[in-house]
Amino acid sequence: MIRGMTWVFIGLVGGCGVEPDNVGADTNVVTGADPVACEDVDGVSFEWRLDPPMTAQVDSASLACTLGEAWLETGALILPMTCASEGAELPRAVTLTLVASPEPPRGALREGAAVTLAVVDDGARAWLRIEDDKGKALIIGAMADGLAPPDTASWWSPFLVSPAATSCLADETACQRRRIGVDLRRSGGEPTVVQDAGWRVIGDRGEAEAYVAAAWSQDAACADGPGAWFAVGVIAVR
Repeated sequence: MIRGMTWVFIGLVGGCGVEPDNVGADTNVVTGADPVACEDVDGVSFEWRLDPPMTAQVDSASLACTLGEAWLETGALILPMTCASEGAELPRAVTLTLVASPEPPRGALREGAAVTLAVVDDGARAWLRIEDDKGKALIIGAMADGLAPPDTASWWSPFLVSPAATSCLADETACQRRRIGVDLRRSGGEPTVVQDAGWRVIGDRGEAEAYVAAAWSQDAACADGPGAWFAVGVIAVR
């Protein structure tokens, strides 16, 4: 996970190349595809850092910001913002550096737009949300053992997001780690599962791109560390 200026990449090499047809409404288990071996899928990543960093131990810290001009630099999206800082006389500069592969879209990140930047970060896991002045999500991310912060049900709105078991046969490991997927659907819409190390366009009109750089679970009694981990992001296209 990215912390400060140090880059540490979390994820698994490879992924699952199955396109499932359906997801059980009660079980979140993918059906409609026979189990296959996990195929290597290169080039899917989603990680970020904020400079200066924002930390909120329990509740999300949020700032009212104005977007600067976004640009791409050596595979990273650079998004400068000017944000109001509580108790400060002058706004402060905040820069989001987001590494997403395939290349992230920036058509929805308009210079001069008013946005709200919300972050939950306890030092071991982090969630990020940037939305416009109408509440529309522009960038959402999770690098944590859960897809949404505690007690934040609308974090991924307008999508409903949950872990999904898949029919992909995971590699054998001593900890019985299982590659899983993430079900991202519009409210009331059809299941859209993106598996570990997967990427796809999502939404009724293709309005966003979803990145699942890591999605796995393992037996809780097996090893030190979390029983599940996700590195997941959604970026608005327009």
